[in-house]
Amino acid sequence: MGQGITRPKLEEIIDKIYAAVDERSLWSDVAGDIAQAAGAVSCSLQVRSGAAAKVIGAAGYREFDATVYEQQYARQDLRAQVLMSLPSDEVHLLHHYMPQDRFIRSSYYNEFFRRITDGYWSAASWITLDRGAGVGLGIGIHRSRNADPEDTAQVEILGSLSAHLRRAGRLHMKLNDVKLRVSQLSDALDHIRQPAILATLEGRLVLANEAACRLFDPSGVLAIDPNGRIVTCSAKATKRLWEAIEAAARPAHQVDAHQPSDIIVNSDEQTPLISLNVLPLQRRDTSARPDLEGGSIMILAQEFEPALVSVETLRSAFGLSPAEARLVRLLATGASLRQASQIIGVSYSTVMSQIKSCFQKTGTHRQAELVALAIRLGSGRA
Repeated sequence: MGQGITRPKLEEIIDKIYAAVDERSLWSDVAGDIAQAAGAVSCSLQVRSGAAAKVIGAAGYREFDATVYEQQYARQDLRAQVLMSLPSDEVHLLHHYMPQDRFIRSSYYNEFFRRITDGYWSAASWITLDRGAGVGLGIGIHRSRNADPEDTAQVEILGSLSAHLRRAGRLHMKLNDVKLRVSQLSDALDHIRQPAILATLEGRLVLANEAACRLFDPSGVLAIDPNGRIVTCSAKATKRLWEAIEAAARPAHQVDAHQPSDIIVNSDEQTPLISLNVLPLQRRDTSARPDLEGGSIMILAQEFEPALVSVETLRSAFGLSPAEARLVRLLATGASLRQASQIIGVSYSTVMSQIKSCFQKTGTHRQAELVALAIRLGSGRA
């Protein structure tokens, strides 16, 4: 290794390279460290595809505007284009391939390059990031006019860092793609008026649109527990929610036809009823990868006003007796079976008998399904 390039210095640069994957601002620090280690005036790092370029890091320049370079001068950057035509993943001394006078005569040099740096681009490398798309990471080291041409530090520093730059560059592109997709998904969810929540198959919140955020207010019906899972203001509804999430996580061939749906949440008598529905977006493929983590679900919420449910509508739709219709209406307002028995003035066993009859007449199997059906009917959704 050349004089002035010590192992601690390289390790510091390597650490910073990987830190820059998630902290884009650190790429300019990486460029500055590379320039310093190589005894250069300046250094640039840019992702290129053909004549198009995106500067991710630059150091040692005067009045450098990455946007101006990308929009006006990237296509005139003769040396960068020559570099991309040379073998990838190697260090190239570009003045061996392009006469210096030709470079000086170029409009790119006269209008831009000479204004921003005192160095000459005497060493560079480009690293394949996506061979199919022709995308590469170009690293240019600009050394001063008076630099020792026999100094191999520039070649050694690029050779030592190339593998790390390749890995970090690919990770950086993938992470940026993920962030872009998440941002686009967040924007798309915000266009949905209905509260919509994206969560992992463990029930941990990923995104919530604007309509769903108010459900997480301190006095709202939803919250996040210490383990990061979504919970409701009702222990019973929370249990049902987790049952629905667990069902959504099962492989498609294991899905129960009667898996939980339409979880009804009611915080108090003053707030509307909230119906939660869990939709699997991506299931774990346990047959191929039993240890596979990941997957996602969508939780859609719907608010209902209990007053919309009428006894007459329930009787007409399902053939319920007057007593059964009154019971269903009370349950739809958030009352428990015991509360309903007290309000109606009958025994708890009578109420239990009535609700079993309601199950048979409506084709439901659980109290939550019966309530959800009644609410949908009252709101015109059924």
